[in-house]
Amino acid sequence: MAKKMMFTDQQRQEIEAVMKGTHAGHVYKRLLVLKLRAVDQYDNERAGKVAGLHATSVSRVVTRYQTEGIQAIVGKRHNHGNRYMTQEEERNFLKGFIEAAQTG
Repeated sequence: MAKKMMFTDQQRQEIEAVMKGTHAGHVYKRLLVLKLRAVDQYDNERAGKVAGLHATSVSRVVTRYQTEGIQAIVGKRHNHGNRYMTQEEERNFLKGFIEAAQTG
């Protein structure tokens, strides 16, 4: 039988508060499974079906949250190219390419 993860009231409140923000789709799925596990008391299988993740992925998200905290779920984990650039950073990044293209 799988080990039951316990959440404190503070963790439940933290998850619900963070979910109220705007997040990328992959981050929202992680937060959703945390909420389903912590607040709604779903098991991994059921939470995974609702969020569109495998039960093993749900377990990994919960374990990561329990060991590393909320920042491991919503924080920037990888450098996905330009995904996290602001518009100003993107303009500056593309400026050199545009100038090079105009000069041939």
